[in-house]
Amino acid sequence: MTGGGAAGAKHQFEPAIDEAERALRAVAGGARGLELAESYRRVLSSWPVDSPYNRVPAEVLAARDTLRREGGASLVAAVHRFVLLASIPAAREALAAQAHLAPVLEWFDSAAAGMAAELAGTPDERLDFPLDPFVKDLAVVLRRLWPLGAVGVDPRVRLRRTWFTEDGARGLLQGAGVLLRLRGTAPLYEIHLYHRHLSEFSEQGWTACYRRIAQIMGAQPWIRGLFGKTWFWDPALERVSPHLAYLRRLPLAHGAILVRVRNGPHTYVNALQKSETRRRLHAAGKYEPQEYVLIWPRRPFLRWAAGA
Repeated sequence: MTGGGAAGAKHQFEPAIDEAERALRAVAGGARGLELAESYRRVLSSWPVDSPYNRVPAEVLAARDTLRREGGASLVAAVHRFVLLASIPAAREALAAQAHLAPVLEWFDSAAAGMAAELAGTPDERLDFPLDPFVKDLAVVLRRLWPLGAVGVDPRVRLRRTWFTEDGARGLLQGAGVLLRLRGTAPLYEIHLYHRHLSEFSEQGWTACYRRIAQIMGAQPWIRGLFGKTWFWDPALERVSPHLAYLRRLPLAHGAILVRVRNGPHTYVNALQKSETRRRLHAAGKYEPQEYVLIWPRRPFLRWAAGA
């Protein structure tokens, strides 16, 4: 679906929304849950605009806990299915009303179709905070995460100064240079992989996605650049997974900056789970996953996009 606004989206997704409502009414406490769903949606809409998509406000968690007390995990999951689907039409209308977000629409429609097809069969335990696939789907329908293909964009995020204190004096010097180039730590776009569009994880897919991001950024002169934190910008991948070297080569060739930071709780799992080669090299002591932040300041990023 590439047109039609909220009315078209409502018509397309009405069967899935109706089914989610029927399923909600059928669970224990469902009638009360339907009433609570509306107040829950109001609480979700008050999520601070400059807060990262996965930093769930206490008010949202308190509203979720009210649902849990009313009907347990099954009621929480039923409300979450309903809220995800029922939020799609208004979200699409709001996106379509902003001309600079036109590149988002195709990918929003794809994500919404995936939700409509899959949510009824998604196990209850996968539809709650803090599980990242659920939180990202919720962020998409709340317009807190713009799906754009290879990655989604969290549109108004502050770069963490603490990242520049994690690598000693070298990090502090690097941080000073980065802040000078950015002329501030906010707002920037933060990029994240989105599970519904992993088929775009290729050199061609990333390049096309960066162009879409640049199209939107060009219409928002206050955005200072983009950044992301992950294991696959590690220079070691030139050696252990050379087929992924493009991920860092393109940005670094056009003005991006790499900053080494502390590993997160999922660094090893994310780096090793899909590659027998990386697992073997890690077991032999020849590869140690390492997180990096890639920062691409606005000016060189848009300069690259204009000539790409």
